Amino acid sequence: MRALFFWFLAIAILVAKADYETCVSDTSILTGVSVSIARDEANQMVQITLMGPADKWFGHGFDGLVMADNYVFVVDDRGVSERRFPPNATGTEAPSELDTTSIVSAFVTVDNNNRTAVIVRPYSAADAFDFTPFLTCPVSYIETIAAYGIGPTQETFPASGHAPPGTNHLYSTCVCSEAPTTMPTEAPTAGCLTMHTFISFYVVLILCWFMQ
Repeated sequence: MRALFFWFLAIAILVAKADYETCVSDTSILTGVSVSIARDEANQMVQITLMGPADKWFGHGFDGLVMADNYVFVVDDRGVSERRFPPNATGTEAPSELDTTSIVSAFVTVDNNNRTAVIVRPYSAADAFDFTPFLTCPVSYIETIAAYGIGPTQETFPASGHAPPGTNHLYSTCVCSEAPTTMPTEAPTAGCLTMHTFISFYVVLILCWFMQ
């Protein structure tokens, strides 16, 4: 049990030590729902901050201007879920949770009338939207969609209902010293660590060994 505790502590240390640069700052494409996107270039991790009403579920998609086949995060009173709409979605179908989540960490806080979710995941991951072109500069914008519901829990869209979604483009303010000419052949993971994260990792392993 103690070893497991220190393992999760190590993950928390790695996330906390990341150096994020904001590429999209507190942008709303729908009144009441905003998004910020930041990148950790050294570890190829993206931090997505979503803010919406505390008493309603809300979601933000990053893979097009329509619901069909869109990749979304849904935030409700149960936490954060990573989902994708079916290819033929028309607005009444609920998105399904991914079989394998790409989320490394997700923290949700409620302050006054707002619910805020801070999500960390790799640039690229299986079944998930690939943020690599957007965060490494081959493309300057991504197509997005956002919506919020009439209740605190998102179950099925026809039952829970939702306001008309908003759609727009998110433009990056980040710059790259040298834009890559080819895309990575493998999805980067949290294993792409800098020297200080290796040191933190081994310190925690030593602590776990002594606590056994």
